[in-house]
Amino acid sequence: MDSDVEHSGGHNEIGQSKHFGMRAITVLNCYAFLAVVPLLILAPLALIAVHGFNSFPIFVLLMALAGLLPVYFLPLILGNPHVVRLVNLTTPSSTQDSIVVQIALDPRIYSGFRAFIEDADDIGILRLTSTHLFFAGDRITLSIPFSSIERVELRNIGLRGLFICGGRIRIRCVGLSSVKSIELTHRSAWTVPSSRRAAKSLCNEISANIRKSP
Repeated sequence: MDSDVEHSGGHNEIGQSKHFGMRAITVLNCYAFLAVVPLLILAPLALIAVHGFNSFPIFVLLMALAGLLPVYFLPLILGNPHVVRLVNLTTPSSTQDSIVVQIALDPRIYSGFRAFIEDADDIGILRLTSTHLFFAGDRITLSIPFSSIERVELRNIGLRGLFICGGRIRIRCVGLSSVKSIELTHRSAWTVPSSRRAAKSLCNEISANIRKSP
């Protein structure tokens, strides 16, 4: 175990990765090829429409769909189904109220090439009780009292999510040794609208629990 720290009710453990290694990250990046599937299917149909039936409006419609579908299903293209599968391998006893998220610490655990191709330090299950935020992942375990959280905010996901996916929830807290803050990102949605709703709902729920904490 690399780290095992407990201060002011907060607790974190950082161990060795079992499932979320370079092989898993390679598979996640391969999901990006799904972005070209609509183009491969719709482009020939569009060419048939314009050359065979002389229908330019249908050509434009089909090509527009080929561009919009990957954007709408961007969370799927980012590999969320595989993230869920990996999390189920890591924490098979997860309950119905558990939320699949990725987590990034500040400062990051990983650096160099690994940090460049993957913006998460770990993936796992998030649970919220009336008093604590719990995260159980492939490598990281966190227990944070809501009373120790100084600030929570919803940030834009940035270029990786084309600035439109559900945002990152940045949490500043005390009691986690050298960890200044954590960022949580919802990872079980398949579409941009559901991803945005899930991120906003999770941020609001965390904020509400902070306000209730003594």
